[in-house]
Amino acid sequence: MKKSKFASILLVATLFLIGGVAIQAQVIDFEDKNIGDTFDYVAWTAGDIVAEVADDPLSSGNNVLKCTINNYNAAPVLAFTLPAGKTLADYASFNFKGYFAQGDVGWKDIIVEAYATAPTGQAYNNTDVRIGSWNRAKGASTTWEDISISISGSSSLSGTIYLAFGINCAGTGDQGGTGVQTIWYADDIELELTPYVSQWGKTAQGTAWPILNTATTPAGDAGIGDGNPPTGWATIKGGFGTLEATTDQAVVVTGKLEFVGGGCASAYTHLRYALTYQDSVELVYAGTDSAMWQTT
Repeated sequence: MKKSKFASILLVATLFLIGGVAIQAQVIDFEDKNIGDTFDYVAWTAGDIVAEVADDPLSSGNNVLKCTINNYNAAPVLAFTLPAGKTLADYASFNFKGYFAQGDVGWKDIIVEAYATAPTGQAYNNTDVRIGSWNRAKGASTTWEDISISISGSSSLSGTIYLAFGINCAGTGDQGGTGVQTIWYADDIELELTPYVSQWGKTAQGTAWPILNTATTPAGDAGIGDGNPPTGWATIKGGFGTLEATTDQAVVVTGKLEFVGGGCASAYTHLRYALTYQDSVELVYAGTDSAMWQTT
């Protein structure tokens, strides 16, 4: 049993799949590297980019990734090792802190590419490897910016994968001066998983149907029913940890509801659902047809 504060989905349904708020999976913060350490890259020629660990330009003492660009189609390449059982398709976003210091850095798409092996060739030329992009519609940075890019990765990519990211830019530009060298920085680079709700049970408001979930039901799936019309209200609720919505980031819950069959009274809506907050609840008999939420 798990006891906690929960937000929840309450519904009358036979199938429900939900994608919740993303959680951190892996972070590259460069603190285990030395100033001057370099990273692989994709580019036209070897001199088109220098991707190296440098001191934070805004807060000395913090290691960051510095990208000095000399030509278009140049990007750093970082290796990520996904946990066993996970593929890139399990991840929702690519996040990092960015500081676009000078040169040709304004009003650009930030592009993310994924590879099964260490890539060669140029960045941003092959849309087949592109997993996400976001338009940064502003000039040079004045502070570190929190950037989150939604990604759509392939389930064929697992284990150690390689990500190239950045902006397609010239070696010089006019942000921060006239014809100055293009330089941008990145830190706290991460892939984020999208967790699925896996804790499901009846509520006291409706127990007429059994829960269909077992210990082997995939996370995110849930169902109630027994092939017969319910003798009363039948409910199922999926619980997840308390989340905080802010002015910058909403809590988004998505999913699908399916009702199969008939027999409900015509005076009632066959499917009802709600997003709620409960102060303290626990799930008992999880993974059985008697799974039930109890308040404490």
